[in-house]
Amino acid sequence: MSVFIEPRDAEGFKTGYSIVLDITVSETHSVDYEITDFPRESTTDASDNIIRKPRVLRLNLKISDDIAGKVGELISETLLNNLPYSQLVWAYFKALADSKLPLFVDTSLEQYYPMYIERLGDAVRDKTSGKALVFSLTLREIITVYSDTTAAQQPAEGTSDRTKKTVNQNKKSPKPENLNQGNITDNKGIFKKLYAGYLSLLGGE
Repeated sequence: MSVFIEPRDAEGFKTGYSIVLDITVSETHSVDYEITDFPRESTTDASDNIIRKPRVLRLNLKISDDIAGKVGELISETLLNNLPYSQLVWAYFKALADSKLPLFVDTSLEQYYPMYIERLGDAVRDKTSGKALVFSLTLREIITVYSDTTAAQQPAEGTSDRTKKTVNQNKKSPKPENLNQGNITDNKGIFKKLYAGYLSLLGGE
């Protein structure tokens, strides 16, 4: 199985290296739903709504240092920086997680967007060859919240001049923001700095 992952900005445009993980040990897809209830006297609770929770994707990966036959934009980085491919992939995901960029993920079952790295862990070196890295990657969807504006009602005649202000009927709705977007204003620049920093650490500079 292979998994394609690509970082994108808030507008959905690519903003970083795409990567194809061609050795995926397992994929775990889950979608939870919350059924809301309200109590009723002398009878069972009544269910009135079903809410879909953010989707969760868990990947168990095994990354080999052998890049023969692999595809993806990190291959050129591997050759350029003369670093083991598994270390480069690990540094890349750390930079993605710290940059808080939304990710497009294409798996063998379905496509996801926007997904964010929730957990990157359980990294284990392969004890037989020492040239592979086994780790898990958990990604969680963030459901975008939209803010709407409501036109204010015009004041009735006879009210004070202080309340007779013109209401902008054509006011645009504010741009949608992700729940945990924070104060990130330049995702692309932040990602490049983080990634460069991780590469320098791996290279021992």
